[in-house]
Amino acid sequence: MYGEITFSADALWGYVYEVLFSVCFPILLFIILRRRHVCRVRVLLTGFVTYFLVSLVRQGFRVLLLTDSVRQLPALFYTVSALLSGVLEELGRYLAFRYALDGFSDGRDAVAYGIGHGGMEQMFGNGLQSFSFLWWGMDCNSKGFAAMTAGMEPERISAFYDKLTAAADNSFLWSLLTSIAWAESMANHIALSVLVLMAVHYRGQRNLLFAAMAIHTFMDILPPLLVWTGIPLPFAADLIIMLIPIIFTVKMWKKYGGGA
Repeated sequence: MYGEITFSADALWGYVYEVLFSVCFPILLFIILRRRHVCRVRVLLTGFVTYFLVSLVRQGFRVLLLTDSVRQLPALFYTVSALLSGVLEELGRYLAFRYALDGFSDGRDAVAYGIGHGGMEQMFGNGLQSFSFLWWGMDCNSKGFAAMTAGMEPERISAFYDKLTAAADNSFLWSLLTSIAWAESMANHIALSVLVLMAVHYRGQRNLLFAAMAIHTFMDILPPLLVWTGIPLPFAADLIIMLIPIIFTVKMWKKYGGGA
């Protein structure tokens, strides 16, 4: 019923690179900025832990809200999922700066928090997914799809076949492009951290929290939206549009960054 799936060496090496990048990039970025006295360890770890706790809360909401009926409507599913991430992650960021990091009001603290928050997402979100694809690919090449799915229910086999087929259609070049998107995502986490820090510590800037929530929600819903609208080169368009939050944050920092 199902054809055999083969992962090319190019695809597997691509996933090896993705795993290494997801782990090494946040760490190296922190070390470099730490040596330049930009990042503090406590702030980094707070961002790391906050993302982990928010992920647990978000998963609970996903179980409650993303039911089978919602999943059957892709537009609704992606919208609700994006709203959960945008609202809960930025609320967690706000609570971290408001309470756990009370008194850490320097722009450098926003950078450290963003690396911790974004690094956790890269390592245990993107990195684990890439590791799963790497593991499945090697397993599939050695045992075959039929042996991997022996004993599974038919619906699970069908879903797994689609996921594995998509994962096999990978290349080292695509992994390189993916890492560029991850690096830009890290920059966006830092930018959002700056906005939320300003919302906490700068008078009259509370609305920047809601701006961060809106930006985060939009950035999460953007990739499927670009595919759905049929825009040419959606990946490139996504990379370009992802620069908007960074530009907006720079303008806000230049405008309000001088007065607490």
